Amino acid sequence: MKIALAQINTIVGDFTGNVEKIITYAQKSKDATCQLVVFPELTVCGCPPHDLLTREDFVQQNYRAISEICTRAPHDIGIVVGFVEDNIEECGKPLCNVVGLIYNGALIEKRYKRLLADYDIFDEGRYFEPGTENTPVKFMDVNLGLTICEDILHDNMYT
Repeated sequence: MKIALAQINTIVGDFTGNVEKIITYAQKSKDATCQLVVFPELTVCGCPPHDLLTREDFVQQNYRAISEICTRAPHDIGIVVGFVEDNIEECGKPLCNVVGLIYNGALIEKRYKRLLADYDIFDEGRYFEPGTENTPVKFMDVNLGLTICEDILHDNMYT
């Protein structure tokens, strides 16, 4: 599998600009015959969003951006993007930090960040409920691990 890494610079809250970058680099990756393109953590809303996460309109713009990516992105290439999602559990923090796999116009898989950053400029435990498990994703007959930042840096804590 040929994989592109799209280490783009996003702007916190610039959903329109971030979506355009995602669409552009997904197309460039497809044109380069890649089967998968991987974007950074919280690509859709920009990182770190801090207290903007407490605004309902910010979270809703994030959902609309994911929908737009699904609608506009090229088909026949997997697109791995980071975004925020409401925590559907009855307890815990209101949001989750998510990595999603988009393919042929649909968000087909999601995984939740388990190890939340709480150093330097990050205070993720204030906003996000950590995920509890992460299993491989089958994509194009390949098992993929969809992980987010600290989860891959400290994977020995969960073996």
